[in-house]
Amino acid sequence: MNLRNKILLAIFALGTIVGCDSLIYDDLKDCPQGVYVSFYSKTPCAEDSTYPVVESLKVFAFDKNGILAAEQEVQNPKLSKDYEMLIPLKEGDYTFIAWTGINAERYTVAKTEIGKTTLNEVLFEIKEVNKIANATPTPGFKIYMGTSEKVSLPAANEFGSVFEHTQINILEQTNRIQVSLVGIKNPERYDILVFSANGSMNFDGHITRNKEQLNYPGEVDATSTPKTLISKFNTLKLQTGYHNKLVVYDKHEKKNIFYADLIGSILLSKGDDHDTNIDLSCTHDFNIKLYVKDVCDCETYEFIACEVNLIKWDLHSYNIDLGDNF
Repeated sequence: MNLRNKILLAIFALGTIVGCDSLIYDDLKDCPQGVYVSFYSKTPCAEDSTYPVVESLKVFAFDKNGILAAEQEVQNPKLSKDYEMLIPLKEGDYTFIAWTGINAERYTVAKTEIGKTTLNEVLFEIKEVNKIANATPTPGFKIYMGTSEKVSLPAANEFGSVFEHTQINILEQTNRIQVSLVGIKNPERYDILVFSANGSMNFDGHITRNKEQLNYPGEVDATSTPKTLISKFNTLKLQTGYHNKLVVYDKHEKKNIFYADLIGSILLSKGDDHDTNIDLSCTHDFNIKLYVKDVCDCETYEFIACEVNLIKWDLHSYNIDLGDNF
């Protein structure tokens, strides 16, 4: 190799090392920039962070006006303390939103457009099959969502390449509910039903308003006994104000024999170790037991108590006032 080629190679090598950060460049406006995003999960009740197993990860970058600036998706990421995703971006202020588990098989997912899609638009809506939500408890599903703090990137023509770092706390947006009807003589005569108008969510994690109430499919548990009916459900995020209902339906009489607010049934229970309502952002697995007694030995039941068993919480119970209509 002659001297001239050696000099050119040395200059090229120096350029790759110094790159856009070098002040010898007259024009830095084309220097690459971006943000490294990492992920963890920690509820308000938890002491330590965890790294859930997820089937997919979508990250959206919205500018200061709430307009989509960039997006990226990874299948089967291995979340950990060291895992990061690089989102290339230019100068500006950005907020990053991450979603996991949003697939086209279960959900109708919105088509996005850089520069047009907004933060408060609908991201997905759960599909329905014969007016039943596509939310079978087996094998079940989980989704997580989180939002970063604001991240700012300076002008490249002044600062060259700048790569910032941010974290997103992804929190679960799904629930698993087991409901037991205890004390009935003929479990096959009844259906336990769960309804909610929570089947559509926006990019920012809010449940979309003014949507129809969904009928979530229940799966009768094989451990049901001659005097107990057990059904399992897998739902999207539960939040008050979205017509969340827990119903026991008598197929023989073709009428509801129990009708109550699902979240109310959970939130009304308090433990001996705390005097505040249960935080639904901390707990996602519920075991609800409805106790009945036959008032005349004629399958005319009176609901006498509701018991809610929460993961990592004590057993709580309270009496039920059915009102005049039940």
